[in-house]
Amino acid sequence: MKTILSFLTIWALLLLTTISASANSTKDQLSIPYQLKQMTLKEKIGQLFLVGIPGKQFTKKTARLLKQIKPGGVLLFSRNIASSARVARLNHSLQRFSKKHLGHPVFIAVDQEGDKVARIRTLPRMISPLAVGQTNRIEFAEEFGHTTGEILNGLGFNINLAPVLDLSDPNQSSFIGTRSFGKNPEKVARLSTAYMKGLEGEGVIPVAKHFPTHGHMKRDSHHEKVRSLRDKNELFETDFKPYLNSIQNRVLYSVMVAHIAYPEIDPSGSPATFSKPILTGLLRKQMKFDGLIMTDDLEMKGAGGQKNAPDILALKALKAGADVLMFAWNLKSQRIAARGIEQAISDGRISESRIDESVSRILKIKHRFGLYKEKSRSLANDTKSLIKNSRLIGLTQNVLDHHANQIEKIDPPSFTKKSPLIVLSSYRQFAYSFKKKAPRKAFRFFQVSRKQTLEKTISIYERFKTNNFVFHVTGSSSKKLLNRLPRKYLTRTIVVNSMTPGDILDSELTYRTLQFYSNYPALGHAVAKILMPKRLLASEKEFKPTSH
Repeated sequence: MKTILSFLTIWALLLLTTISASANSTKDQLSIPYQLKQMTLKEKIGQLFLVGIPGKQFTKKTARLLKQIKPGGVLLFSRNIASSARVARLNHSLQRFSKKHLGHPVFIAVDQEGDKVARIRTLPRMISPLAVGQTNRIEFAEEFGHTTGEILNGLGFNINLAPVLDLSDPNQSSFIGTRSFGKNPEKVARLSTAYMKGLEGEGVIPVAKHFPTHGHMKRDSHHEKVRSLRDKNELFETDFKPYLNSIQNRVLYSVMVAHIAYPEIDPSGSPATFSKPILTGLLRKQMKFDGLIMTDDLEMKGAGGQKNAPDILALKALKAGADVLMFAWNLKSQRIAARGIEQAISDGRISESRIDESVSRILKIKHRFGLYKEKSRSLANDTKSLIKNSRLIGLTQNVLDHHANQIEKIDPPSFTKKSPLIVLSSYRQFAYSFKKKAPRKAFRFFQVSRKQTLEKTISIYERFKTNNFVFHVTGSSSKKLLNRLPRKYLTRTIVVNSMTPGDILDSELTYRTLQFYSNYPALGHAVAKILMPKRLLASEKEFKPTSH
């Protein structure tokens, strides 16, 4: 009996030792140093790349590209996105293929800022960051992040190239426009931090952009070289505050760098993307940022992408301190850049240990957000409810109600049978929601297309001698049309602006303006309540957005 007990005791100890060793082995396999040792040089280099891919579905061509580059991330554009179910299947295939054939999960990124920069089409259309910013409500900003994250995570995305931390004055026309939460550093810091908490809460990695800043600029680094004469002290007082606040609150995991030169910070005149004083000296050392530094697309003109070889640009960005290299469009450029880095290591122009630094950060973020864990459900399930999102409907309505309540009452139009309200808009949803509140006899709707001529618009004004005109500005085409209208017609007009105030700023106060900062599905409903006499309004009903 003692012999049996002794044997059982020894067996139990051996079993416990084996289990413990197995657990330690598993832990070692998940450790970053262990993973790095198991990776080939090509696999490490591949992790540095965030690449664009062709097509709306996973094909043999996609598989070949992934095997050649072995990218750590994939970025989807409108060209890759069809229905919600199809994009979910594409993302599921990308992730499954990467784990099985490349040995690591892949970042799957998208630009889903809101309003005009939103690759995923939702119902209702996503409101703009500026619309949320103008409320100055932290709970709205965090819900904006949660709602966006819920949609993206459900479709298989794990990175959102947002929020835009640039400070942008709504009363001035700029490249940023409605993409920013506003111009006040403290407000943008609070709201962007709340937004990032919302994204993180849904398992989506936020990418703050565009460091050091693209705010207050009209020129676009996609199309030309841009430089700023602002110095470091000025930026710490203003534009850096949102970054510092999110670093302190531990919600800043990745920063995208702008292709903008800051000669007052780096006298060499190099764009920030290739500036070691900016990326390593300023962002890493002085601001204590330890997350991922991501380039904007290295094929943009602002980066010199049309004049320099892809491998030269990639190497310059790595030497400056970048971790993730974005090549969004040209498949040949992706291959040249990857081979170029391998050659640069071989001939000593950059060390493998420098590559390991960036790969370690990339793997750390992938573990932090659970990318190595299997999903518990199919990504393609019930994608329609994600796109027609009840949570987004509620948030949008709350933001719209806030702005409608803040608008100062203007003198209402005088209505007669022969003097209805004449509504011009390119947004059919505006008319649809307007007529839900106003009787049809009280207004006439004219759709203003992108190709609408000035002569055709003037003919509408001449046809109706009323002073009750409503002109809805929704984008650049309608803005240009409004700016070309003669003064005698503008004095008869109430402008409903869905863009930034600075885009249509009227120094002569020729027309009256209702400012809303975004295209809401229920905007017409709100405008009707402001402009129409109560006796003409339909009884209050819940407005439900449609696909009109």
